[in-house]
Amino acid sequence: MGHARPKDFRDIGDVLASIRALPGVTERSRGVFYLRRAPFLHFHTTDETRYADAKIGATWGPEIPLPFEASRTVKAAFMKEVRARHKACLKS
Repeated sequence: MGHARPKDFRDIGDVLASIRALPGVTERSRGVFYLRRAPFLHFHTTDETRYADAKIGATWGPEIPLPFEASRTVKAAFMKEVRARHKACLKS
């Protein structure tokens, strides 16, 4: 499964901006985020699905789904999980 392509981010500019705003997070390339110097989160897509791989502390956690054309509610739930994982990574 490959990383997401630029077209796969068209509907989640607000989500990407929220991830970029997390303390210590940098975006090395579109949709590939690092926390300090370590990989933190990146997106994958297939023709029908999109999800993020994100660390929880020192290890990669389960995939976080973020469907194409997601509602505000789904995006908010996605960001809640990302913030929780970010907090866990800051503690490790």
